[in-house]
Amino acid sequence: MKNLLFKEIKLCVPTQTWIFIALSMMIVIPSWPVMVSYVYVIAGFMPLFPIAIANRDLLYTSILPVKKKDVVKGKVLLMCFLELVSVIWSIPFAILKLWETGVMPAEDVYPELGVNPALFGFILLMFGMFNLIYVPWYYKKPGTKNAAAQLVSMFACMIYMGIITAIFMGVPGLAEFINNLTNMASLGVNLGILAAGLLGFFGFSALANYLGGRAFQKVDL
Repeated sequence: MKNLLFKEIKLCVPTQTWIFIALSMMIVIPSWPVMVSYVYVIAGFMPLFPIAIANRDLLYTSILPVKKKDVVKGKVLLMCFLELVSVIWSIPFAILKLWETGVMPAEDVYPELGVNPALFGFILLMFGMFNLIYVPWYYKKPGTKNAAAQLVSMFACMIYMGIITAIFMGVPGLAEFINNLTNMASLGVNLGILAAGLLGFFGFSALANYLGGRAFQKVDL
């Protein structure tokens, strides 16, 4: 699997995708809705599959000495790798933002989810959801420019972000509680959400790989 992932990174990731991954650093911008920074990461997947189709990557990977289901696994590993890179890359900028603003929420700031472990839990869960929607859908008809799968997956993630944002803005005291990392109860909830997000990310991605592989097995190349 290491060699297959290396092949995917080396041959299948266009420059545009790396640029969009790097835009997760926008989390550092003051008064910027932090979850929006990761919309660009999802947008970075838009050229990933069309370019692979244009380069006949599906056919090339299929003739390698790997199982048919490993073709799907390689792409899922690539997606997970890029998603985790975007999160890890944004962490230093999140720390910088915390250093500038402090861990205590300002009283005059409009209530919203801030920079904290819960944020990364929500983001990882969103990435897992994106993988689960997109991968099985795409591999039902691989080799075609399935714009519907991309648009629906991205739209679902935007709805998810909208719901999370609305909850923190609409529930009195919730944003203040979750953003106050000096409170041990708040820190415990933050770490719990982060753990749930990690489990959701890996669980949904594993399920996406299974369903995508099963769909791809039925495809006649």
